[in-house]
Amino acid sequence: MKKTILIICLAFWGLLNAQTLARWETSMGNFTAELCDRQAPITADNFISLARNEFYNNLIFHRVIEGFVIQDGCPYGNGYGGPGYTIEDEFDTGLLHDRAGTLAMANTGQPNSAGSQYYITLAPQPNLDGNYAVFGYVVEGLDVVLAIGSVETGAGDKPIEDVNIYSVKVSDFYISSKLPAEDIVDTYAGDNLAFAVTPEETAPGAELTYVWYVNGTEITDPEYQNFYFAYTPSVAGTDSISCVVSDSEFDIVTSWILNVSGVSSENYISESKAKLYQNSPNPFKINDKRISDTEISFEVEREKEAVIEIYNVRGQKVKKLEKKDCRLGRNTVYWNGEDSEGNVVESGIYLYKLKVGKEVLVKKAVILK
Repeated sequence: MKKTILIICLAFWGLLNAQTLARWETSMGNFTAELCDRQAPITADNFISLARNEFYNNLIFHRVIEGFVIQDGCPYGNGYGGPGYTIEDEFDTGLLHDRAGTLAMANTGQPNSAGSQYYITLAPQPNLDGNYAVFGYVVEGLDVVLAIGSVETGAGDKPIEDVNIYSVKVSDFYISSKLPAEDIVDTYAGDNLAFAVTPEETAPGAELTYVWYVNGTEITDPEYQNFYFAYTPSVAGTDSISCVVSDSEFDIVTSWILNVSGVSSENYISESKAKLYQNSPNPFKINDKRISDTEISFEVEREKEAVIEIYNVRGQKVKKLEKKDCRLGRNTVYWNGEDSEGNVVESGIYLYKLKVGKEVLVKKAVILK
């Protein structure tokens, strides 16, 4: 089965807001859209629910207007069918018909009349803004969409030869954030760098795998077959770091470019205004009967609130530790090995992340039982 690969890099819209993906498999090829389920939750969630229930499978694009839109979502193939209900309009989301590949809900012209029919634009259509709910954008395979938009049509703008939709599938996860957040990182030879991705599951039970690459070479160390990777560039030049997060249907690639200077960071004054120390003890031993604390220390340049977030190897946040009364210099919080529900966590590798204002620092802890 062919997977969809979405690369999160400078070339793609929505870099820091990557959300649920949807893939169309059609008789003219495949294409993928990113659904804006944060900005248009009612519309996107309705589409996701219909897709997961295979509503769109084996339908056709029943309406094609060259240079305008292609339209699908009618179970009868004539434009008069729907799911048996309608949804609330979402017009004021800030999402616009500003490009070819805009995904939006069709409606009857009456308020709150959208159901299952949607269209994809073949060019920018600003005249549709404010009247139809945009909920996504094509990010891969736009050439397929444009090819569908060029087929010969007959009465009612219906293609002479059916363009079949074999399936519409949606991802069970998306990458909600990455560390560092920047695509291009300026650093120095000898610097110890931490990279991480945070996947969010949109359906329970998603089985995710992680593969990290440095300059195109796969990292096979079992320690890094998770959401976290540590790297120290050794020489000046340009390095690339990427992480492929996969489930059974989708591969999402998150990438960074490193501009490495040959001058060690020890020879200049760091701009960082916070420091994060290795937890102690590490490894951190716990058991179900007796739990000892591990100490996590950090420094801040002035008194302010700090947050330590702890993540497991699946990228799930297990605990949040806050210190509201930080003093200038070294501060300490303690973690007893429990998650936010008071349950003792499993043994393994954990990532703890310090957030002070806009600064984010990361280190790794190991728990043994």
